[in-house]
Amino acid sequence: MPVTLTGGNFQNPLGTVISGTLVMLLNQDAHITAGGHAAPRAVTLTVLNGNISGSYSIYASNELQPSGTYYVVTLIDTNSNLAYGPERWLLTAPGPIDVGTISPLEDVVIFANSIPAPTEVSLAPSAPGNFTVAHGLGRTPVVGFVQMTSGGEIWFQTSRYDVTNLYLTASAGGITGKAELW
Repeated sequence: MPVTLTGGNFQNPLGTVISGTLVMLLNQDAHITAGGHAAPRAVTLTVLNGNISGSYSIYASNELQPSGTYYVVTLIDTNSNLAYGPERWLLTAPGPIDVGTISPLEDVVIFANSIPAPTEVSLAPSAPGNFTVAHGLGRTPVVGFVQMTSGGEIWFQTSRYDVTNLYLTASAGGITGKAELW
């Protein structure tokens, strides 16, 4: 039975609470021990004022097979910046689980090899303003952010993406960047 996630108390190094999207990616394909169904590979949770907003239930690591399955967790703030993580969380049922009390796994070598690779999409708008780029995932991204490879800025529009496209805005033409999507 899924466990409920609560709490958080996510803060930046200055002690300011963070709002954004907590992304939890399984480190491998897994199935739910009771029932044998495939477990969701990615789960996104809303974080508001440092804490999980709403009620979210997920399958804990001890409810999944193969044994040792864990979540790679990051928090993307409302400005699309990586605000927390990535960390590896091995969750144990029963719940509820206050995510602010989780001690991450510390094996950095395995961790580095366990982060699911993002899909990268090149960005090169020819003019300032809104533009659209096909991402090729065949599904709606769970999360994404932009890394600039030149001067200028590119950011997501309010409707960030759908099953086919990324919706972006550029500060100028002739700039370049890449979108990293999971």
